[in-house]
Amino acid sequence: MNFTSSLVQVWKNYKANNITASVDPALKGKLTVEEASHTLQAGLLCTQSNVTLRPSMSEVVQMLTKKDYAIPSPKQQPFLNFGGLSQSDRTVSSNGLASARSSFHSTTSSLIPNEI
Repeated sequence: MNFTSSLVQVWKNYKANNITASVDPALKGKLTVEEASHTLQAGLLCTQSNVTLRPSMSEVVQMLTKKDYAIPSPKQQPFLNFGGLSQSDRTVSSNGLASARSSFHSTTSSLIPNEI
């Protein structure tokens, strides 16, 4: 199973209220159900289609280290599934694979200070 299909399976398990079914069998018994659930849910938040719904790294650290941190529910399926992109944001390459147009520079340009 590749990364994309694994991520989609985690999303499906999350939507079915069975996210811990996504835990690698080699890890079972080595972490609590709550730890596994929080880790997988934080991962889904980090892969939200809409970048504004993704947590900051400091929020992710808090999610993974503070037991009482209230982890928000993911609102969209993972980005790798292209579920949150409109048709105009999708392109098809010459080999027939779908991909998203990069908006990295326009998204991050406001985050980079003008002074260097």
